[in-house]
Amino acid sequence: MQTRVWSELGMRYYQYCIDLTNEYDIENGIKDCDVVINLIGQKPVVRYDYDYEEPNILVPREIAKVCAKKMKEGTLKRFIHFSAAGANPDAISRRLRTKWQGEQEVRKYFPETTIIRPTTIISDDNSSNFINYYLHCWNNNNGTVLLLDDGRCIRQPVLDWDISQAVFNILQLNDSIGQTYELGGTHSYTMRELMEFFSNSLRHRPRYVSVSYEEFMKTTLSPNWNFEKAINWLITRPDYSAELRTDIVVNKRDGVKTFEDLYITPVATHHVLSDFGNWYTDRLNIENHTTRDHDEYDADDDAHI
Repeated sequence: MQTRVWSELGMRYYQYCIDLTNEYDIENGIKDCDVVINLIGQKPVVRYDYDYEEPNILVPREIAKVCAKKMKEGTLKRFIHFSAAGANPDAISRRLRTKWQGEQEVRKYFPETTIIRPTTIISDDNSSNFINYYLHCWNNNNGTVLLLDDGRCIRQPVLDWDISQAVFNILQLNDSIGQTYELGGTHSYTMRELMEFFSNSLRHRPRYVSVSYEEFMKTTLSPNWNFEKAINWLITRPDYSAELRTDIVVNKRDGVKTFEDLYITPVATHHVLSDFGNWYTDRLNIENHTTRDHDEYDADDDAHI
């Protein structure tokens, strides 16, 4: 199953430039919908607290209000809200704290909401933060990878198509109404293990630089630090570096369900990482070969001249 945002023949599709904190705009956006799925989240790089509060708290709350109204009118059947594994009121990460607050607001106005908490999502393209971070180090830092606390934080990556299948199964199961699902992959890795696995797939050995979180924050929070010119642009964001001290794994607490409850066996993520590593290596070889041929062609022209 592959997610899409366009419509097929015979279906209505509405696309607006809307204010997602405005009730009227939200109503127009979900017109004629019987299922609403909230996938809105913050930008990869944020600067202020409001950048977390608006997408993670305010927007889900307004969408839940409108969905509750549509539910009473009988036009809406289901509302699915995407949060994040590790969402906790005491989390050191602002993203995870606001994700938890957003869950409370959604459940307050729409108790029948189904909440999905995915772990680190990895796809077969380069859209995930983990892969982007590594490729950034590969292309711009001569292969230097910065690891906080030696990369001891644990991740349980899950593939995007497993999440899509989970959404499909949730819509088929009436027992999923009002439930919370934490969805993670079959294996857990430290961040360093993920980096090493990906580098092996690319047949490339990076240079790891390990620093403690305390020393790192002293440097990045100094007035002379320039975030825009930082060597590792993503890890130098204070909240992202704080999240690297948090284990993002499935926590089977009371009332929280997993893939097993949706009759899904997730695919092991290392297969996709290997495939992507092979694809990216082949692309680099093609680009290098094309550049070399172009240089040789220019050299031949100079020789004729």
